[in-house]
Amino acid sequence: MRKKISAVVVLAGPVLTGQPALAFDDADCERLTEVQPADIQEPLESTSDYPAARDRAIERASQDAIAQVVGFSVQTSRESRIEMNNDQALQRFRQLDKSDMAGFVRPRVVSEKLASLGKSDAISMQISVVVCVPRAEYLQKIAQEKALRERKPPAEVDAHNVAWFDAKTGAAMLWYWKSGSRFEFFDNEGFHPKNGSKLQPVTAKVFEDWTTAEDKKAQAEKDRAEKARRMAEEAAVRQRKEAELAAKMEAQRAAEEAERQRRLASAPEICDQLAANPTDPMKSNAVAGAPYETLKANAGQAIEACSIAAQKMPQEARYRYQLARAVQISDPNKALPPLRALLAERYPAAYDNYGWALLDARTHLNDLSGAVAAFRKGADLGDADSMDSLANLIMQGKAPPRGSDEHIRLLQRAAGMGHLPAQARLVRAQEEAARRQQQQIQDEQARQMFLGIMGGVVQGMQRR
Repeated sequence: MRKKISAVVVLAGPVLTGQPALAFDDADCERLTEVQPADIQEPLESTSDYPAARDRAIERASQDAIAQVVGFSVQTSRESRIEMNNDQALQRFRQLDKSDMAGFVRPRVVSEKLASLGKSDAISMQISVVVCVPRAEYLQKIAQEKALRERKPPAEVDAHNVAWFDAKTGAAMLWYWKSGSRFEFFDNEGFHPKNGSKLQPVTAKVFEDWTTAEDKKAQAEKDRAEKARRMAEEAAVRQRKEAELAAKMEAQRAAEEAERQRRLASAPEICDQLAANPTDPMKSNAVAGAPYETLKANAGQAIEACSIAAQKMPQEARYRYQLARAVQISDPNKALPPLRALLAERYPAAYDNYGWALLDARTHLNDLSGAVAAFRKGADLGDADSMDSLANLIMQGKAPPRGSDEHIRLLQRAAGMGHLPAQARLVRAQEEAARRQQQQIQDEQARQMFLGIMGGVVQGMQRR
């Protein structure tokens, strides 16, 4: 069995990249001739030109070898039928030379080095070339294959799933079109089916560029996936926190609603506890009432509870009164309308609050006569606070009394109802009354003594 070899297609003239190299058996060749190493010197335009210069040197050596073998074959191929067949093969070989192919060769670099070529640098190489002169039937086969390939329009393929290069020869098996960093690959030479651009055969550089672009694309996709993963995780964390917050807020809302319902249910009781006037005869008997200082400390809670109670039971005047009493602490102007409504209902305890609202500097009314009238009406209705307030104004000389001891009578009535401030004020008033009475007695005794002395003096003067 003869050894199978791989041959490289070498093109005449300028290299026509993209023509696939083919693999041959020895039986495919009429003749295999090795051309001894040739010394080739190829000028170097620059250091970066080295690979291209090397390729040019190999191409020159291959073309020279083909020329030698073709010439030799023509001279020695006319002696037999085999030689005639060989001659036919050489004619076909020459026809290929005139079209797009110069022969089938295997170049081998024996040595290479840098050299000087005049004033320029060059690459100096010794290259041995084996030339295969193909049989006529094989040339016909590859011609048919080429014709078939030329008739087949290029079809786009996935560059990830096809071979780029022939494994034996290294020839390109894909053609490409590029726009920016985007590549499109096809299975045959020709033109782009959409934009008409000529397709180019892939090279090692194209593979490297495409691989780099794909790596970047893969990295970008990986980065996007990682970013999406992080965003998903962050969204999940955010959603979990939002859900936890929503659950917490819902629990808080439920608790607040439960508390609100509890307050609604217990509002009347709380209103009585926090805002009832201890001296209000219409307050609940279940509570002792809240003195002014106690109400002042709990005014906000009292307003809330009494507002609910007044809304739930508007027919109960005491809740409206206790609400007005709580509001009056911070805003007497706001308390005036409900107090007037209570006065219209003849609610006894409201008169004292109304009177003091008329005297409160924050209302800017300074209505002393109105206050006195309110206190008198409240006292007539049996309100102990009104009795104490009116007695206080009388004692200060701000209200005209109805009789010299009206304030005493008022305080006695209030004190008898358990009004502690009235009881304390009554003690002072009685002490002051006793002091004045004692002073009157002493003044009368002094007057009588003075009159007696003056009577004796007059009688003595008459005797004289």
